Parts: sequence; structure tokens; C-alpha cells
Amino acid sequence: GRTEMYKIREPTLMIIANPADIAQLENLITSEAQGKLQALDYQTRFAAIAFLGYRPSGGDTITIQRIIQKGKLISIQAVLQEPGPHEGRYPMTASPYHLVQVARPMNSGTAFEFEFELEINGTVVSTLTRVLP
Repeated sequence: GRTEMYKIREPTLMIIANPADIAQLENLITSEAQGKLQALDYQTRFAAIAFLGYRPSGGDTITIQRIIQKGKLISIQAVLQEPGPHEGRYPMTASPYHLVQVARPMNSGTAFEFEFELEINGTVVSTLTRVLP
């Protein structure tokens, strides 16, 4: 339902490291995006999803522009774009997100724990620790 779709209230980062992770995204992303995640080769890739969080009106977008790995820290850098003063917002609630696929770090086939951070317009807004098998 609609209330479920907007349960992410704040900027949030999610890492999808295997097909089982997709279930946590029910009602958070489009069925088209879920299909892309189902088709992803999780042996060589993972997915990162940057959620902007609940917005009372439409028009804002979030775009992942750069992903940088420094050791065990993976920084996902995104930009928030808001409509200009002469551009309209539309009267519907929104929860913008951007989903990208990322090449797995080279780790000799063993699982490593990584720190992920989501940075929007230069400010870290979300962090998480995740093992990439």
C-alpha cells in the first residue's frame, strides 16, 4: 500500500548483495527495478540504492554520480536536485531513489565486511556495514 511505500522517511542507503535481499524492497521500488535486480549477476556485482526519503510533493530527484572505494570504505556520492523556482512541483507524495549496479571489489572469492556511506551534496547522511560474500 501507499503507507508502506513511504516508510523510508530519511535519506537511506541499501545494499543488495544477493537475490534474497530483494524481498526487503517490496513496495519500495518499481516492479521494473525489481526485475533488474532479479537479473543481476551477483557473482560479479551488487546493487546500491540511494533513497532520498519521504517528500510531501514530487519533483526532487537523487542521482548517484560516483562510487569510491578506499580500503574497506565504499563511499556512494549522490546529488539532490530540487525543482527551480519556475519549475513546478506536482501534488503527490514521493520517495525518490536511484539504483545502480556496482562491480564487486576484488577479494579473492572470500567474504569481506565493508563500511558503506551515502553522501548527498557533500554530506554523509547514511552509513551501514555489510558483508559482501
